[in-house]
Amino acid sequence: DLRGMGETGWRGARGRESATTDRSASLQLYGESFVGQRLRDLHMVLSHLRQRRDVAPGKIGLWAESFAEPNAADTVLSVPHGVDGWPRFAEPGCGLVALLAAGHDERLAAVQVTGGLTDYRSVLSHHAVLVPHDAVVPGMLAAGDLRDLAAAIAPRPLRIAAPVDHLNRAVNAASLRTEYARSAAAYRAAGAESSLTLASDRGGSAQWLIEQIP
Repeated sequence: DLRGMGETGWRGARGRESATTDRSASLQLYGESFVGQRLRDLHMVLSHLRQRRDVAPGKIGLWAESFAEPNAADTVLSVPHGVDGWPRFAEPGCGLVALLAAGHDERLAAVQVTGGLTDYRSVLSHHAVLVPHDAVVPGMLAAGDLRDLAAAIAPRPLRIAAPVDHLNRAVNAASLRTEYARSAAAYRAAGAESSLTLASDRGGSAQWLIEQIP
């Protein structure tokens, strides 16, 4: 588990008054971020694995999955902060770390992101911010969004499955194709159009990854 995730994660609220937000904000005061620390954690794990005799260095892939339940399409989003009934948060942090890691590490064979965010820019378009503080990198949109990270992974196999929008609602297939049109163009230009898979449901994740890393 990367720090603050899984068994090392903090249980309970994920909002602005949570312990996770408090620690994440403190890190950012010193020019750090949880995303950056988790990325370093992951690189250390990969470095260790590649030194093991029972691991093929060229057959390592990443599978990042969010288990956060999406909000229904008709969820009321006018509930103010600090009262009961606030909609559920998305959990895009693991997907972001996986995409960043693949962009930095060309030796990774394939990447699977399930339940992640379609994009970060749209988070700024609504008063309800349903993305945890520790899943954000300050200034990241100046460099690009998730579709740009996905494009940078071409021509290696990448699967984006069951993503949610900025309000943690399921995204349909048409919207997903529109959002990742730039990524698809990068894969076509690399002659690897079939290596990018966009799926609006969660099924088939394990089988896809097995097929990419025989």
